[in-house]
Amino acid sequence: MWWKGNVETRYEYLYSPEEIEELAKKVKTTSQETSLTFAFFNNHWRAYAPRNAGDLTRALQLPFHDFTMQKLLEKE
Repeated sequence: MWWKGNVETRYEYLYSPEEIEELAKKVKTTSQETSLTFAFFNNHWRAYAPRNAGDLTRALQLPFHDFTMQKLLEKE
């Protein structure tokens, strides 16, 4: 819906596990050719971007810490 959608529907997209795995393969390939690699998600409707970033981090088997609001509130 990126080209057909409106300001809300453009960002209303949650990547599937299969899409995350495909992206992880591309990031792994690219990272072998560079000294520093960044990946960004632009689907921040209902916090989909941070969720997918965590999914990608896990797919790449990188260290990941899930900081939910509940965990942050418990520390206060």
